Amino acid sequence: MAEAFSPELLALYYDRLFPYDQMTNWLGYATITGPTELLYRREFSFTLENDQYLRYKAFRDADEFKSAMKKLQPYKIDIGAVFSVSVSPADKGKVDANKFIPEERELVFDVDLTDYDDIRTCCKEANICKRCWQFMTAAVKVLDTALREDFGFQHLLWVYSGRRGIHCWVSDYPSRMLTNEARSAVVQYLTVVEGNENTKRKVILKDPLHPSLERAYSILEPMFYDVILSESGQDILGSPDSWSKLLEMVPDEELRSNLHNKWLNNSSPPRAKWSELKASVEAIIKDKKRKINDERRRNLRTCLAEIVLAYLYPRLDANVSKQRNHLLKSPFAVHPKTGRVCVPIDARKIDDFDPMQVPTLLDLERELNAPDDKKNAQTFANYVKFFESSFIQPIQRSLIKQKKTLAEAQAAVTGDW
Repeated sequence: MAEAFSPELLALYYDRLFPYDQMTNWLGYATITGPTELLYRREFSFTLENDQYLRYKAFRDADEFKSAMKKLQPYKIDIGAVFSVSVSPADKGKVDANKFIPEERELVFDVDLTDYDDIRTCCKEANICKRCWQFMTAAVKVLDTALREDFGFQHLLWVYSGRRGIHCWVSDYPSRMLTNEARSAVVQYLTVVEGNENTKRKVILKDPLHPSLERAYSILEPMFYDVILSESGQDILGSPDSWSKLLEMVPDEELRSNLHNKWLNNSSPPRAKWSELKASVEAIIKDKKRKINDERRRNLRTCLAEIVLAYLYPRLDANVSKQRNHLLKSPFAVHPKTGRVCVPIDARKIDDFDPMQVPTLLDLERELNAPDDKKNAQTFANYVKFFESSFIQPIQRSLIKQKKTLAEAQAAVTGDW
């Protein structure tokens, strides 16, 4: 069986398919700053075949970028910040270190399936399948909505990491200029699940729920049964060990014990167990004769939402997002373990995205060599076209509008119409 990744296939990809023009158009934000100035101050890093790590690479244009990629054949490509000096990051040793600081950077997010290993029952570590990929589907739905509605961001690029996760690049001008402190605040706002595999209550909510959490719950609750509870999902209610962890989130010891013992003595399906839990919680809340304090009653009101969010709310790698100078794998890079390309994802169609169908280098070689009437309908060109039409072009229109607004403001001050 042919390998999905090899140096020869990688060389072919860098020579004939990698979208250099589109990538430099994006990262140079050329419409407002010029095609070289901003791009030339942008850091790229390469990891080569022998694990040699090269930082502070920079390029003036797509041709320089392509020439370096073809020469070095990096196994991994990372993108960093735009630095404050007018020289290339490659010349950082020639300038005052105090003046060489990251000045601009997309706001980025990284969600990885390994952070769900305490609740995944189908796969562990680097392995993935359609069942656990639904955690990533849930993450995109929640984060995309929050970033757009709560922060007003418009230019979001979702990218498959090539193996077991997703990345998000937020490219609005205000997001690129955020300080480290502001980035940390955004991450904290979007962090709900905390603790480790030994933490019994990973989500702590207050009644009434914050509007953003109410919205997240409305997105995730309809997915909860199929993804988490059902036998075709994670089957969390299928064994005492897994349902015990779920019941630990219910703040009523008597109820936990009753349900645990009852489920041990019958083989009711997951939907029946979940309905029984919900009905029992609601009954306690409404039972005015039952002597429970106000705090316990408030905790019971939020415990069902806490359970849903503990299993399905996005689990961010916070360190990736907090620092301007943190590097992140480039879109359209290739994962050397799987051979899969890190392709853009349409968040509006995230339910249809299947990581197993993402093209590998071997797929691309076959596509290049196939006659026109035999080419796959889901060609690599479609991913590049989506990247350009849904992400780069809207950014450029926004930059043109921004440039026009600045010019009009300046003319109003100077009277030079």
